[in-house]
Amino acid sequence: MKRCTRKSLMLVPLIVILLLEISLVNPKAFAYNAQRDKYLLNVFLDDINFILKGQLILEHHNRHNKVFDELYFHVYPNAFKSYGGYITIESVQNFDSLKQLKFVVEGEDSTILKVYLDSPLNPGSTIKLKLNFTVKIPFRGDRFGYRNGIFALGYFYPILAMYDETGWNLNPYTWIGDPVYAEISDYDVYIVTREYMVIAATGVQVEVEQLGEELKREHWVAPKVREFAFVASKYFTVLKTTWENITIYSYFKEDKGSMGDAALKFGEKAIKAFSEHVGRYPYPEFRIVEVDFGYGGMEYPMLVMIASNLYTPSTAFYLELVVAHETGHQWFYSLVGNDEYDEPWLDEGFTEMLTILYFEWNYDWKRGLEVLNMYKSRYYSYLSRYSDYSIALPVGFFEKSSYPHAYYYIVYRKGSCVLFMLRRMLGDETFFNIIRTYFRRFEFKIAKIKDFKQVAEEVSGEDLDWFFEQWVYGNGIPSYDIVASKTYPSVGGYVLEMDVEQLNSLLFNAKLKIPFLIKTSSGDYLKWLWVNGSLSKIKTVLPERPLAVKIDPYDYVLGEDPKITFYVEQVDVMLPDVFIAQFSVVTVLLFASLVTILIYKKRKGEVI
Repeated sequence: MKRCTRKSLMLVPLIVILLLEISLVNPKAFAYNAQRDKYLLNVFLDDINFILKGQLILEHHNRHNKVFDELYFHVYPNAFKSYGGYITIESVQNFDSLKQLKFVVEGEDSTILKVYLDSPLNPGSTIKLKLNFTVKIPFRGDRFGYRNGIFALGYFYPILAMYDETGWNLNPYTWIGDPVYAEISDYDVYIVTREYMVIAATGVQVEVEQLGEELKREHWVAPKVREFAFVASKYFTVLKTTWENITIYSYFKEDKGSMGDAALKFGEKAIKAFSEHVGRYPYPEFRIVEVDFGYGGMEYPMLVMIASNLYTPSTAFYLELVVAHETGHQWFYSLVGNDEYDEPWLDEGFTEMLTILYFEWNYDWKRGLEVLNMYKSRYYSYLSRYSDYSIALPVGFFEKSSYPHAYYYIVYRKGSCVLFMLRRMLGDETFFNIIRTYFRRFEFKIAKIKDFKQVAEEVSGEDLDWFFEQWVYGNGIPSYDIVASKTYPSVGGYVLEMDVEQLNSLLFNAKLKIPFLIKTSSGDYLKWLWVNGSLSKIKTVLPERPLAVKIDPYDYVLGEDPKITFYVEQVDVMLPDVFIAQFSVVTVLLFASLVTILIYKKRKGEVI
C-alpha cells in the first residue's frame, strides 16, 4: 500500500477550495429537463488516504400533490461501517435562502438522512439543497470499496429517497439485492483525482482540466439516468469499439490481456441484440469495467462492473454470460425502472430472460435453450433442499430468511423460467410484442408488476389472472400424471378424453394451462389444455386419431412430470352409437327444414 506523504496531505485543503469554486458553476451546464431532479456533484477522490470529499447541489421539483416539511436521502456508505466505510454529512443548506438546515441520520443501519426544510415545499415548487459530505472508502471487494488497485464507487453520495403512493421508501441497504428505487434525473459531475487515475463513469466525459502538476478535474454529464457511479484505477487499460453511433468501452487491468477485448466484444453483441429486439439503447456510450469483487457483476446506468476472476480463458463462458446479464439491466432497471427492493423480479427476472435470449439471438436457439436449461436445473436442485417461494417477494423477505441465497434461485432462475413459460404459451410473435410494448410504454418511467400484467393482457387479448396468480404471486410447481385416456371418432375428427391427476397437494386447486404432446399417425401436435384441481377430465377434438400422449415433454411448464408416453385406448366399440346419435341429430334437422319449406310453398298456393 502506498504511504501517505506530507505533500499529499497538504493537497486536501486545496481540493476543498477547488470544490467550493466548482459549486458556483451554473448547474445548467447541459440540457436539463425542468421536471427532472438535477444532481450537481463535485468530488475529490483521495486515493492515498481512501477518502472521498464531496459536495452535492440537488435541485428537486415536487411532482406530488403533497406539501413536504422534510426530505429523505439514502446514505448507503454507512452500511459498510463494519468494514471501515462510512459517510459523514457535514452540512445541509438551502441553496437559495442560504439557511443551514437541521438533519439527522437514522434507520436500522444508519442509512437514512432526514433533512428538515426551513419552509414547506409545496406541490409544483422547487427547492435547491447543498450537502457537504466526506466518505471513507472501505477495504472491501464490493460495489462500494477498494481492492487490488481498483476503487468501485457505487452509492457513494446522498441519493434522494423515492416518494410514491405508499409514502417514503426508506428500506435499509441490502447485501444480496439492489437497493435503488429512483426516478430519472440529470447528473452533472466533476471528479478531481490525481492525474494518473483512469476513470470510468456513468455518462459522457466532456472535459478534462489539469490542476497543477499532480491533479486533474474530469467533467461528466449524464442526462436521464437513475443514479451515478464511477470506478477509478491507475492500472486500467482501455479499449473501445462502436456499434452504429454508440461507443462501447472496456476497462481492465493489463494482466487480463485478451479477456478485456473479449468483454468488449460481448458488450457490443449485447447492445446490438437488445437494441434490435427490445428497444434502442438511447445513450451515446456504454462502459464495461473490471472490479475485484466476490460476485459476478453489478449494473449502473451506462456502466457495469464485472468481477476480475471472470477474466480468464477458462471462465470465458461465464464472462460472456455476466456481461450479457449486466448489460441487459440497461433495459430493465435503468431504462424501465422498478422498485428493486420490493419488486426485484421486474429487473432481475427480466434481465435473466435477456441473458438467455442473448445466446439465442447471437448464436442459435439451441444455445439459448442450454442456458435456460442450466437455470432451470439450478432451480430444481434448489427445490430438492429448500422451499419454493413467489417471485414477487421483496429482497427483504429473502435477506431475513434462513437461507438468503434463495433470492437468486427464486427471483433470478425461477423468474426467468416463468417468463419463458409465458413465451411458450402465447407464442413468439405475441410474447415479443408484449416485451417491446412494455419497454416503450415505461421507458424512463417506473413500472410495477401490475403494469406488466396489464400490457401482457392487452397485447395478447387473454385473461392472465390465472397465470400471475400461480406463477408470479403463488409458489409450488405442478406434477401431473394421466390416469386414463381414450379416443373415439366424431363428426369433426376424433375426440380425446383424459383423466389427469395433480400430484402436488399444494396445487390441488390450481387452474393451469399445460402442454400435451399428442402423437398421431401423420405427426405430433403440441396442444395447451386447461387442467383444473386435483383430478381433471379433459376433452379435446383432433383432426386425426391420437395414438399416444405425453405431458409437457419439453418441460415448458415448471414441474417434474413423469417423462413417459401414455398410449391412448381406442374405443372402436362406441363407433355405431356415435354415428347413430350423430345421424339422428342430422335427420331431425333435415326433417324440420323440409317441413318448413313445404308449409311456405303451400301458403304461396304452389302445388308440390
